[in-house]
Amino acid sequence: ADGGQDDDAAAGGAEGGAGAGGARVRCTLGLPAGLEEHSVIVRHEAQRHAVLLRVLRHILQELQMPEPAQPRTAPPAELLELDDDDAVAAAQRKQQAEDVPAKPATHRSAQYKTVLVFAASTDQARVLSHFLSHAGLRALEFTTAATEAERRQAVMAAYSGKDSVVVATDALMRGIDLPGVSAVVMYDAPRTLQQYVHRIGRTARAGRQGHSFALLSREGASGTREDGEVAVFKSFDPFLKRQRYVTADLKLREVDDLMSEADECLAKAKEGLERGWASAAAVQKHLEGKKKATAVGTGKAQSKRPRAP
Repeated sequence: ADGGQDDDAAAGGAEGGAGAGGARVRCTLGLPAGLEEHSVIVRHEAQRHAVLLRVLRHILQELQMPEPAQPRTAPPAELLELDDDDAVAAAQRKQQAEDVPAKPATHRSAQYKTVLVFAASTDQARVLSHFLSHAGLRALEFTTAATEAERRQAVMAAYSGKDSVVVATDALMRGIDLPGVSAVVMYDAPRTLQQYVHRIGRTARAGRQGHSFALLSREGASGTREDGEVAVFKSFDPFLKRQRYVTADLKLREVDDLMSEADECLAKAKEGLERGWASAAAVQKHLEGKKKATAVGTGKAQSKRPRAP
């Protein structure tokens, strides 16, 4: 971060803290040279789970990790206008023409190990992990609702060197350093700069390469683009010192061919979880009934005891 600011300070506010003489100081955060940011537009909320599946399959099956090209800082005036697909494509063609060609990766398995997916809540993370498992991915849950054994399995998977997907929440990932996280996927869009910095900070560490994918909708709760996820994401630009453009992956948002499979996998995940919850509730009710019956029986036995003269 420029000026020696830490991540939280850089993400803390629009104008940073007060400098000498009471002047406001804007802090900017320099992103790692090995980090490549991606944005993927979600056209309809009903497609978000399918977009996630498309992105993860792209990462695990197709995306190769090239050696880093010569970094080039993108001036603010040239930052991608995510609202305009033609501008996105033109800017990316310009960047590709100016950048030094990257060397192809030679050992994909040595590059990709763990993909970390951020969910908004524990319940959402649990559903997503089961959804991805039904879709054929090695997905693990790392939340407060997961058992200690499940969380241990997620951590061990990161150390195993095998491709795996870990679904987690922001709160539980604080202070946790999973090795080999070479891609971060944000299922729900970051709401603050601090949250975004925390998420992308899980990858591209110690000079390594890393990718971040943000799934973004254009329209917000108001039904307009003013409070949409794209607008919020673009508001981070003045406080981030990027060494390359944000890549807008136009193909990854095309999910019509995936919707049937994704919907089926999501339905199976929810059905399985509901059965598990119903079973757990039945067991709990049975245990409470036994406890109540035992208490009643103990009370009757005590009432029948003869009183001491």
